[in-house]
Amino acid sequence: MLLAESLFGWYVGLSIAFAIIVVVVALVASILTLAQRISQQAPLATAGLNAVAENTSLIPAVNTVNASGMAILKACQAARAALGG
Repeated sequence: MLLAESLFGWYVGLSIAFAIIVVVVALVASILTLAQRISQQAPLATAGLNAVAENTSLIPAVNTVNASGMAILKACQAARAALGG
């Protein structure tokens, strides 16, 4: 058995390991790039969410306005009925 034949398995194993390491490094680099982009866009998203919260803070008052409108409508209907209309 020659020395090259006995080391062939090692060469194959090291080649596969090198290929796996290259793939993992490429994936980690792309993940870190995406994380950096996300961290740069996070303040814009926070500002947008704050604007949405500010613009929708009065939504609970819709029920109050609706109830007042219905009370006015019922009063108008009662007045019309009282006047014979």
